[in-house]
Amino acid sequence: MYVPVHKKLSKTALTSTLRKYDLDYEELPLIKIQDAAIRALQDAGEEIAVDDVIRISRKSKTGGNDTPYFRRVVA
Repeated sequence: MYVPVHKKLSKTALTSTLRKYDLDYEELPLIKIQDAAIRALQDAGEEIAVDDVIRISRKSKTGGNDTPYFRRVVA
């Protein structure tokens, strides 16, 4: 089964990403902290907290091999 790559954005990367894509933090789609992909990041040693932003890289027929999606972590 294909699982897209999930990566926590640093505060610096978040600021530049929001500016680059003209996004508003409050409008980002949500992902629960209990999500299996978030738990896998935590098990790998990544510290994930509520309000962090996760970059998900997916393959897309129209967007190419590294289409980014962003999710805000919620409880």
